Amino acid sequence: MSKLYIVPTPIGNLDDITLRAVRVLREVDLILAEDTRTSSVLLRHLGIEKRLHAHHKFNEPAPAAVVAETIAAGRTVALISDAGTPGISDPGFLLVRTCVEQGIEVDLEAFEKELQAQKERSRNAAAVDTDDWKELIH
Repeated sequence: MSKLYIVPTPIGNLDDITLRAVRVLREVDLILAEDTRTSSVLLRHLGIEKRLHAHHKFNEPAPAAVVAETIAAGRTVALISDAGTPGISDPGFLLVRTCVEQGIEVDLEAFEKELQAQKERSRNAAAVDTDDWKELIH
């Protein structure tokens, strides 16, 4: 089924990626990346051999319509950023808006799960005194 997947990527440790994200990256027809050099390191680490296409703030307006056409034609596309979740502080907003306006499905499940995980990590970090953290790391 053709759709756009918003796929969170690790911040720091390359192994901090969900199994669902790895599956999606393996299965999609096209991967859009904020920086293909940075994202290719992640894909190599995961054993995924796919060509990346650049999707960044300097070219975002033009490819949004082309990518939406590609999805409408039956292909699946994943959008990833250098680290974290695309569209929060990274390119992706225009592409998502274009897809929504054209009635193209945008899969945000992984995005929502990542936001929940970040919220939980923040809550847990806030509940622990910084002196406790220092003891844990030493």
